[in-house]
Amino acid sequence: VTDPAGNGSWTAPFVVTIDATPPSVSTIALVASTGASNGVWLNAGDTVTARIEFTEAVLYTPGSGSLVLKLNVGGQLVDAIYQSGSGTTALASSGNAAGTGTGAGATSIGATRYCVACS
Repeated sequence: VTDPAGNGSWTAPFVVTIDATPPSVSTIALVASTGASNGVWLNAGDTVTARIEFTEAVLYTPGSGSLVLKLNVGGQLVDAIYQSGSGTTALASSGNAAGTGTGAGATSIGATRYCVACS
């Protein structure tokens, strides 16, 4: 057994604990929007930001696949792309309400729609 620096000076006995339980999503919430009419209604081109909370810290390496949250904006699915938060329990994703028209209506999130490299 070696440490990250390549040192192998550990002596037995030692205990290695492996966390076999992956993090899970605990909450997802819309936390900000830009351009929304009256702070509520989304229009084409408006941006909405969602915060995804996990049960433990998560790591995301850009370039390892697109991390996407699917938002339902006025009945149309919109991709909210990962923005920040790797190494913490909260990730932020932002998406554009492109093509939804004026007063796009309610925005909702499906908790099961957070995925890597999804289509």
